[in-house]
Amino acid sequence: MPAGDALTLDELRDLFVARGYHKTPLCLDGLPEKHRNVLLEILRTLVRERDEDIEVQTRLLARNQELERSVQRTQRTTKQASDKTHTTEARLHTTEAQLAAAQRALREEQSAHKATREQLQRTRREMQHVKAAAVQHRTVTDRNADRLRDRLASASLSNLKALVPDIRIASPAFVASAGAPDASLSVEQQLAAAEQRNVALMDASHALKQLAIDALSTMHHADVRLQKILDVEAPSDKPRARARADGTGEEWGAAQLFPPLRPLVSDDTEETHPARGRLWKLSRTLQEHVAQLSQWAAMRHVRVSEAGVGTRPSEVVAAEREQGEVEAALGLEAADEGGGKRRRVSAT
Repeated sequence: MPAGDALTLDELRDLFVARGYHKTPLCLDGLPEKHRNVLLEILRTLVRERDEDIEVQTRLLARNQELERSVQRTQRTTKQASDKTHTTEARLHTTEAQLAAAQRALREEQSAHKATREQLQRTRREMQHVKAAAVQHRTVTDRNADRLRDRLASASLSNLKALVPDIRIASPAFVASAGAPDASLSVEQQLAAAEQRNVALMDASHALKQLAIDALSTMHHADVRLQKILDVEAPSDKPRARARADGTGEEWGAAQLFPPLRPLVSDDTEETHPARGRLWKLSRTLQEHVAQLSQWAAMRHVRVSEAGVGTRPSEVVAAEREQGEVEAALGLEAADEGGGKRRRVSAT
């Protein structure tokens, strides 16, 4: 379409009709030429301004639409930011609550850790006291055990020394030999003297065997007595090594411990000779029972120490008194058994 300044009258008529400004074509037939030109100029100016207004409106409409879209985008962005802010604030509140709970738990854990550390320190101090008491009691127990061993050894030695004169009186084997046979004696007299020496040696051998049997029997009875003490004072579910209850039967006979066809020599061991085997078994059983008794005494002292410091001295004194009574009972029993053996050897 031509510009507003170049429109002719017919074009203006068609434009007015097309735009609906007027239903019928504009008629300027009665107007002078001058008025017509002025009117045409006015109409062109109006059309031009109208076109400019339309263009401005179009631009404003486009700008308005663009601004509306921008506002919508801004609103969406603002809403998203607001939602995100609310979500962040909710998370922040949740995190703050979790942080407060974690701080409370941390304070509780620190308090518990402090209490546990104090309890551990007290337990360590008590353990040090218990260890010191255990070492002291172990020392006392070892000293008492050494004293008991010395007493048993002295009792056994005294019993053996008490038996020696009876054996020498009962048998002439301990009398010194007269030396080499006299060459002036006849053959019959030399044979008679040799037979007497053989009889004396046989008597001495029987006496020594009986002495060994009595010593083994004494050890056996001491082991049985110690086993009874352990069963009464320190009962245990675990089976202990027990000695046979019957120590005076056939298993203690000279024929069983000293077989005639198996002489006792210095090279024999507990596996090659019955007497040495019996002695080894009794020694091992006695050692085990003494160790169990010492362990029971130590455990009892530890329990007394754990029960309280105030009750420790009286319990220790009571334990030492009981151990002294046990030693006295063992010493009396060994003395009684030694007297019985002396009587048996004298009768032999």
